[in-house]
Amino acid sequence: MLAGYETTSTTLSYCAYVLATHPEEQAILYEEINSVFSDDLNGDEDENISIDHEKINQLEYMRMFINEVLRMYPIGNS
Repeated sequence: MLAGYETTSTTLSYCAYVLATHPEEQAILYEEINSVFSDDLNGDEDENISIDHEKINQLEYMRMFINEVLRMYPIGNS
């Protein structure tokens, strides 16, 4: 359990860093997320959004983004 949380938090930290330093990537991810979850919003921001496996699989650019962050900033000591 101790090994799992540190790698996740480090990956999320690097993702946040890359998004903060590359606003164009942030805009692309924002648009992708909005397009996938737009049916759940319906103009009410307080509404619950259903997140399921099918919708997550539609986030192709996010998957590529995370893989690229892990390539640029590898977590393991190899």
